[in-house]
Amino acid sequence: MSFAAIGFIQPLILSALALLPLIWWLLRFTPPSPAEVAFPAVRLLLGLQANEETPARSPWWLTALRMLIAALIIVALASPVFNPQSGATAVSPNLLIVVDNGWASASRWPQRRAMLDAALQQADSHGQTVSIVATASLSAEEGQKAAGLEPQPFSPNRVNAARLLSTVNPGSGNGYDVVWLADGVDSSGAANLAAELTRLSAGYRFSIVTDTRGHGALGLGGQANTEKALQARIVSAEGGPRKGRVSALSGRGARLADAPFSLAKGKHETQVTINLPLELRNQVTRLEISGEPSAGATHLLDASTFWQRFGITSGEAREAAQPLLSPTHYIERALSPHGEVTVSSTGNIKRDTSALLERHPTILIYANIGRIISSTADRLKKWVRKGGVLVRFAGPRLEKGGDTLLPVPLRRGGRAMGGALSWQTPQALAPFEEQSPFYGLTIPEDVKITRQVLADPAATQHSKAQVWARLEDGTPLVTAARQGTGWLVLFHISANSDWSNLPMSGLFVQMLRRTAKFAHGTSGVAQDASSNGEQQTNDAANATKAAESRIWPYRTAACHRECASC
Repeated sequence: MSFAAIGFIQPLILSALALLPLIWWLLRFTPPSPAEVAFPAVRLLLGLQANEETPARSPWWLTALRMLIAALIIVALASPVFNPQSGATAVSPNLLIVVDNGWASASRWPQRRAMLDAALQQADSHGQTVSIVATASLSAEEGQKAAGLEPQPFSPNRVNAARLLSTVNPGSGNGYDVVWLADGVDSSGAANLAAELTRLSAGYRFSIVTDTRGHGALGLGGQANTEKALQARIVSAEGGPRKGRVSALSGRGARLADAPFSLAKGKHETQVTINLPLELRNQVTRLEISGEPSAGATHLLDASTFWQRFGITSGEAREAAQPLLSPTHYIERALSPHGEVTVSSTGNIKRDTSALLERHPTILIYANIGRIISSTADRLKKWVRKGGVLVRFAGPRLEKGGDTLLPVPLRRGGRAMGGALSWQTPQALAPFEEQSPFYGLTIPEDVKITRQVLADPAATQHSKAQVWARLEDGTPLVTAARQGTGWLVLFHISANSDWSNLPMSGLFVQMLRRTAKFAHGTSGVAQDASSNGEQQTNDAANATKAAESRIWPYRTAACHRECASC
């Protein structure tokens, strides 16, 4: 029963208002006057003046006040409700509440909890049986277990929720009051779920409730590490206007930087740029929208986002007039879109190495360099043991003999295939093995190797070197070995087109990119041991362990097939 904006849960109690006339009569009832008995001593009081008088009947305003109090008590007992729920012609004995508890609901979960509590309280007053279906966890709960509902870090599965509800038969005249607490995001399966809820309502109430209030769900749609900054894309389901900030956090949760973003009215996405020095940028492991506590507003960064510093040098001065003949040309072209490339080719290996290490690279690449002198070799060994990756390419100088900065000992002299004095034809690459980081890459049929340096079989079988790539005849093409927390990697061919056409293929780019993943992205690993000490060594070791956890899932074939496209 309701009057305008006020309703009553117990309207029968209002019938007690009919007793108000009886109450009025009782309040105005006056008992008979007392009998008068003459008492002589009372004459002594006749001359006194009375200051206080008691009326024979109660005043009218006091009677009216008592009547009003009685009426208010009756109305209070009828349980009035302000602005009661309207729209349904009847109340079903059953109430079905569907809750979207995916990532988009996390930021406004307290408001959704209040809606759920209000619906349960109303159902209790109507004596309804409550069923709750959470679309993200796909569980049917009793009303008294609703307190256990929590937002989940993924999207709701409305298709499965509709499939679950399709098995429910409302029966003849026994439908449900349906309340759908939607998250405001039109994900897949919304139409199917709405159709099933319409069927279950069977003419009773069916309402869809959202509580955006101008603060709908925000998502971090994607990010990219460019040459100068981190870029993130902010998306909104309901559109602008909306303002906020995106924060860049380190692995320890330290806030390294943040940048404001603004969504214009009617716009559903925008892009934000976070400017950071390279040293700090490579420490960022997480981007998140401040004040938006949901999984969709958080983006985790992996090794693919590191903007590496590559140092490249060769055993000869750069020839600007003939760039295609340069030992470093194809390496520069392959790595420049994925990192900061510094080339120092003066022909003086000691001077070039010092200049490159001052730039704090994560990877050093030597092309066509023979034996490295002892002072430079000692400095490079310290750098590699602290987590650096030294990649070397063979050439005529390395055919004369190697040094200790190679993953495998080499035989003197190279191996020529397809020449006028050779019985052998150019070799193709064998399929990459499962333990290789190159596993899963497609090998072009036209890639051929015409010359290579050979590993010494007698010494190699006792070493801990790994073979990442082979030729069809089984001879190593790429070998690698751990030294401390770093790596030594050798391509047994030259870095230009003199010994093969591999550097001119897309496979060469992919092989270098996967090799670069072994660098853990901390620029401090390139600093001198004398200026850093034990703390940096520990940091480099921890970073290398993290890098290995990203690289060596390739050990299992099933996992590597999933990662083959990266």
